Amino acid sequence: MNLRLHARLALSLVPMIALALMLLASLFYLEMQRRLQHEASSQLDDVLQHTSANFDRALQVVSTHIRLMAESSAVTDYFRLPEAEGSHKALAPVMQLFATYQQTLTAFADIQLLDAQGSEQARLTQDGWPRVPLTPAQREQVLSTAGTAVIPWLDNPQWGLLLVHALGSTRPGDGTLAAEIPGYLVVTLRPDSLQEILDAVRIGTGGYLMLQNRLGQTLMRPSAPVPSATLSHDPRHAGKGQVSEPLQATHIRQSRTWLPDVELVGVWPQDEITQTNRQVIWKVLGFMLAALAVITCLIMLITHRLVIRPVQELQAMTRKLGEGDLDYFGREGGLFLETGSRKDEIGVLARTLNEMSVRMQASNMRLKLIAYHDNLTGLYNRHMFYKQLRGALKRVADANTLAIVRNQPHEKLVVLFLDMDGFKEVNDTQGHEIGDQVLKAIARRVQEVSSTRFLKETLGNRKLNLAVNLYRTGGDEFALIIEGERCEDAGLCCANEVVTTLLKPFEAGEHSYHLGSSLGIAVFPDDAENIGTLLKRVELAMFNAKQQGGNVALRYKPNMESAAIENHRMESDLRKALEDNQFRLFYQPQFAIRSGDLIGCEALMRWEHPERGSVSPAYFIPYAEQNGLIVAMGEWALNEACRQNKAWQDAGLKKIRVAVNVSTEQFNRMTDIVGMIRETLERTGLSAEYLDLEITESGIMQSGDVAIDTLNAIKALGAHLSMDDFGTGYSSLASLRDLPIDKLKIDRSFVNGIHHGERGQTLIQAIIALSSRLGVKVVAEGVEDRTQLDFLDRENCEYVQGYLTGRPLPAQDMEALLRKLTSAP
Repeated sequence: MNLRLHARLALSLVPMIALALMLLASLFYLEMQRRLQHEASSQLDDVLQHTSANFDRALQVVSTHIRLMAESSAVTDYFRLPEAEGSHKALAPVMQLFATYQQTLTAFADIQLLDAQGSEQARLTQDGWPRVPLTPAQREQVLSTAGTAVIPWLDNPQWGLLLVHALGSTRPGDGTLAAEIPGYLVVTLRPDSLQEILDAVRIGTGGYLMLQNRLGQTLMRPSAPVPSATLSHDPRHAGKGQVSEPLQATHIRQSRTWLPDVELVGVWPQDEITQTNRQVIWKVLGFMLAALAVITCLIMLITHRLVIRPVQELQAMTRKLGEGDLDYFGREGGLFLETGSRKDEIGVLARTLNEMSVRMQASNMRLKLIAYHDNLTGLYNRHMFYKQLRGALKRVADANTLAIVRNQPHEKLVVLFLDMDGFKEVNDTQGHEIGDQVLKAIARRVQEVSSTRFLKETLGNRKLNLAVNLYRTGGDEFALIIEGERCEDAGLCCANEVVTTLLKPFEAGEHSYHLGSSLGIAVFPDDAENIGTLLKRVELAMFNAKQQGGNVALRYKPNMESAAIENHRMESDLRKALEDNQFRLFYQPQFAIRSGDLIGCEALMRWEHPERGSVSPAYFIPYAEQNGLIVAMGEWALNEACRQNKAWQDAGLKKIRVAVNVSTEQFNRMTDIVGMIRETLERTGLSAEYLDLEITESGIMQSGDVAIDTLNAIKALGAHLSMDDFGTGYSSLASLRDLPIDKLKIDRSFVNGIHHGERGQTLIQAIIALSSRLGVKVVAEGVEDRTQLDFLDRENCEYVQGYLTGRPLPAQDMEALLRKLTSAP
């Protein structure tokens, strides 16, 4: 939206003023809310105190009736007469007394007369009231009463209040304590006798009181309907008059302990308390809007006079400068003097515009230099590369058009892409300062071997019409454009020299760093007819050079595209295989040579493609390692192998150790492989001692000390470690001594060498002897005939794996083998 300056000022200042007014209104609202909340809490506490006193007075009246009944002649005569006579003569007056009191005081739901041991002597219960015997806990409370006590009855189908009076607790006339208590009068008071007191209390229009037990269960609430409110119960607040947090935030709650385990609870809807506050806030909002309108008008008037009009004058000056009219200030000197003479920021801005007109030409030159050059190396940057490449392609295309007419040889153009191998590790581990020093050194070396003079001398012709330009296109990537005679030869020569010179170590700081490089070469118009295709194919050539291990320069070939297409297709198929669960695990048994016992199995991945059928791991594993999918596939294989082994164990089968391969790419790429293994074991429930992780020799040695630390962490989990394909890599015996491995796996290529005589057998003998000295077990892979097995047995190789002893089996067949071995005697 194109807003004028005065509108922008209003939009920037008005929200700030509005925000300040809203802040003041919010503070006012919160203060009122706090005061109202405090007043409501005090009022609710007063109501609770008053109601609790009314309950106490009601109980005092009832207690007086019970005491009179206990002191009646019918009750006292019952205990004075001999036991035999009491049961016949005195019981009838007692029951008549009970009936009279129940007719007069309907609140007496149940009246019991107990002897000194708490045994029931007489009892009269109203119809409809449960005749439940006293619980041991209640009986104990009754027997401990010396005067009159109230015991809440909460643990029976209907709750009530037990009023207990110890008979003979006071002597008639003098009020002194009796020597002993002959019995107890226990009256169960109906709770609804207190209902009138509860119904008489109103808190506002929607508040009410109720009784709750110690578990927060409602014992009594008003007879009239009240708003629903489910309240939480917090015993820590009992009797403290504090507000307990409600489960519904629309009510407030306060409680006061009335009797042991009985709380009098007051509930008051929050909306009633805040209704007054809402009315006030609407008035405050109206005042705020009126004040905001007045202040906005004042701001508009002041800013137009002091800011808008001078800025409009400066706008005209700036427009002229943008059009390149640097003499405008000279022609309009009067206008400049009027605005520039001001002492405020407007005047400073006018004077600054005058100075800017003088420096603008120099600034334009510097901007062009910055726009097309790399600040670090001083080389042309990516923008200049694309600009000059388009121009060069047009020149070559135009020249070739004339060459066709004149029947002359066509001209060509060579593009080289260079990408450094290993620079990212230096930059990440040593910091950008060291990385920048290395990049400068790379640029200097490439400049030396790609200079026109050097290439002419290398090609043996100093008179060649040759032009070479070097660019830094980003990070550790560089590009070269070579035009002129014999540009193809010059490009190949330049590429080889670049590879050679970049193999030398780079000195930066206190250390030297060994890097590599990968180069791609493409020729216009032989390899492409437009800039897009040319760049795509030179990048593809560089990618193939990197796939071959780097330190090589490759020219684009048509088969590179088919390889790239196949790589993309395989990546897509592998991703879909993971999503659709197309992978399966087969398990190849491992046996002890001497005893023949099954000691474990190796999990091997198989892929059943819906169109290609069974795909060999030797074909799809390299693709998975190349595009990084091996990490996800490895996690799947580890989880599936652990899950399957745990399932076999849960079925009561022979417990064995399952071996899972960890590829070099997976070992080096995963930032927390130890955490992944730990989580897999926890998720599947498999004990770590039944997991054997096979790490390739090259995967361990490439990571150095970091790999040793990782292996130690895996060992700490309790898992076993094996070095797979031992002898095929470039292991260091010194490093091997420090590795926390349990087994060495002799590669099948060495096992096949057993048939090649003493030379092939010597290697296996050396590996077994080395393992014995290191205290490491040995597993021979690829054992396919009896001759190999007998030789390994003689040389004290502990374990074997191969087609002779057992082919890879699907999970169900491996389970059948385990079941057979488990049931064998």
